[in-house]
Amino acid sequence: MKDIGLYNDAQLSLMYQQGDEAAGSELASRYRPLIKRCTRPYFLLGGDGEDLIQEGMIGLVHSMQSFDIEGTASFKSYAEVCIRRRILDAIKAAGRLKHMPLNSGLSLDELKDSDDSMGLPLADGAYTPSPEELIIEQEEKDSLYLMCRSILSPLERKVLSGYLEGLSYEEIAAGCQKPVKSVDSALQRIRKKLAAAFSG
Repeated sequence: MKDIGLYNDAQLSLMYQQGDEAAGSELASRYRPLIKRCTRPYFLLGGDGEDLIQEGMIGLVHSMQSFDIEGTASFKSYAEVCIRRRILDAIKAAGRLKHMPLNSGLSLDELKDSDDSMGLPLADGAYTPSPEELIIEQEEKDSLYLMCRSILSPLERKVLSGYLEGLSYEEIAAGCQKPVKSVDSALQRIRKKLAAAFSG
């Protein structure tokens, strides 16, 4: 009996396309943390929790079904694009655009200090942003970042960064050298400040 955990993501997607349900289950397990990370900014602003995770899972299944193993994109890059699009489409379809910062599909993931490409549009063969779209998106992300810097305290920014990275309250508290209760209080303040800013 084969050990499904020994296969890489691209191999598992091909196996799933060939009818191997166990391969699909393995990918779902591997990518659930990424899906949670993609939905976290929207939880913070009042998203529907498990509903958004389910939408992310649907995006993952789409990526498993349509990934081209011969293409140039990695499965992770392609899957992330599909997951993020599905989540944003679900939120837009629910009519929340006027209440949340989704006019251009922005994610608060950009606030964390990281060099990775989480949150950035990735070419997946089906969609490649134009240079103009990339410039506009970057300008809007810069504006969002500056706005958050202006309304959040240094502690709140650090707490938000840890939250968006998927850290637990305990891990955030340790990193900030604050009690867990202070982290919870900071997140409550962040929610109120962002809700006020985006509804104004």
